[in-house]
Amino acid sequence: MNYQIIEACPNDAKAILEYLKIVGGQTNNLSIDDRGLLISEEEERVLLQNYQENKDGVFLLAKSGDEIICVATAFPTDNRRHSHVLNFAISVKKKYWGQGVAGKVMDEVIDLARKRGFYKIILYVLMSNESAIKLYLKKGFEIEGKLAGNMKIDDEYFDDYYMGKIL
Repeated sequence: MNYQIIEACPNDAKAILEYLKIVGGQTNNLSIDDRGLLISEEEERVLLQNYQENKDGVFLLAKSGDEIICVATAFPTDNRRHSHVLNFAISVKKKYWGQGVAGKVMDEVIDLARKRGFYKIILYVLMSNESAIKLYLKKGFEIEGKLAGNMKIDDEYFDDYYMGKIL
């Protein structure tokens, strides 16, 4: 499969929001559903513009031609005492699962995070998402805790692992 990994830019706003609606409807493993992010295209464009100007995190896309097949973000919180820690999220379109895209994009995120001087990456993952947990462990993340009832899908609560990787 041919694809390229690129940094997101403001012109990607509409395509990213559409992609997130698609992947949100394909799995319950994400914190979004088929409604996507629930922000406007202009709000997403501003976020991407700020990212592009400040490089205060990592925002990558994997694209096959014009199609976005994977999105990965890693951003610090606004809290100064946690500004060395990136909150990581990744998604892949279902038809590309199991093809190694997520692993390659994660490698790029980790590399850029190191180059930009960050100390740690954290993430939340459903305890039932065995394939993602296996990938995160392979990439050097460790399970640092369990968050009971951290995800609510319909009216049911699910547990997450809290995972981290020191860079």
